[in-house]
Amino acid sequence: MFQNVKVDIIYYDTSTDFELEFNLCGCCRMRLLTDKTDDQKLFLHMMARSVSRSRIIILTGKLFGDDGIINLTANAISKSIVATDNKLYGISSDDNIEIIEGSIPLVTPEGYFGGCIIESGPQSMVLLSDNKNIRKSIMNTLIHPYIEEMSAIALKEKAEEARTVSNMAIIEETNETETIEENTENYIDEISEEINDASETIQEEQPEENTADTQKDNMSFVFENYESSDEETYSKMFIEPSKVKFSKKSYYDEAYVPDAAQNFVFDSELEFRPINTTKSFDFSKIILALTIILLLLTAAVCFSLFYIPSSLGTTPKLFIEEIIKTLFGG
Repeated sequence: MFQNVKVDIIYYDTSTDFELEFNLCGCCRMRLLTDKTDDQKLFLHMMARSVSRSRIIILTGKLFGDDGIINLTANAISKSIVATDNKLYGISSDDNIEIIEGSIPLVTPEGYFGGCIIESGPQSMVLLSDNKNIRKSIMNTLIHPYIEEMSAIALKEKAEEARTVSNMAIIEETNETETIEENTENYIDEISEEINDASETIQEEQPEENTADTQKDNMSFVFENYESSDEETYSKMFIEPSKVKFSKKSYYDEAYVPDAAQNFVFDSELEFRPINTTKSFDFSKIILALTIILLLLTAAVCFSLFYIPSSLGTTPKLFIEEIIKTLFGG
């Protein structure tokens, strides 16, 4: 992916070109800003601002004459005007074409001169004709590949810088690791020597009676004592199973003694009401059903009294009178 490029376009005494801007943004990632003016002083001010904030400045307008963009740009950057070699750059015209000193002419594949490009360090200034067809041809064949190459070079430089920084970090980390490992080995050797010295001192001071057999007997004694204590504890916890008899229920009741913790758990000042497990009839469903029936009846009455008479072209009063006459005669 190409590096993001900052580009400025200035239209001087000519109309803007949306197609140029759209195609330019499609050639690579960029930040594009545009300006338009018919005033010469304002044009120079815009050009100075573009030079201070962008890497590529595209100037579009009339090329030749005292008020042409070639002459105005040359005066602004303190450059002279020189004649170009038409045959060298493949210009089909025999006219005397003047460009900025140190710039390169921009020529279409058909041999039409359409501007020039001048570089100063990392910045480039592109001067283009106000003729849309010539400008479009130069942009597609020369300017787009040029900007793409600049973006690729910038990205490559950034990648090289990142690779250099990464290699330096790896070298520093390796040196630190080697230093730490060396210090650790020295520290381990010192500790090992101290442990060996301490071990020799303990062996010299230890009495002969404290042998390995004595240590083994002591360990066995502790282990056996632990086993007997464990069996005794286990025997107290074990209860021989027996069948519960209903005739001795009083015996089991007397054996039960409530714990104080149980009293705490169930001790409460709240009054509890017994839960009523009997089924109660739900009247809410009946009320809902009656409400729905009343709404349906109301809708039917409204439909009969208002919609039907209006559809027949009569009033509700006359409609009711006709119904009564039909039912009861008269």
